[in-house]
Amino acid sequence: MNSTSPQSSQFNYSVHGLRGVASIMVLVAHILGGTAEHIYNDRPGYVEGVLSR
Repeated sequence: MNSTSPQSSQFNYSVHGLRGVASIMVLVAHILGGTAEHIYNDRPGYVEGVLSR
């Protein structure tokens, strides 16, 4: 962002916090998806529940 307004250079705690929450949610989704595909692949109910879209 190449904005020259003074407000654009201020740290936005709300956005930073939301990015942190989003990154944790992505991490958990990857962990659940990985266990569904590689560890619990013999349990179709778990795999379908985790990998359903």
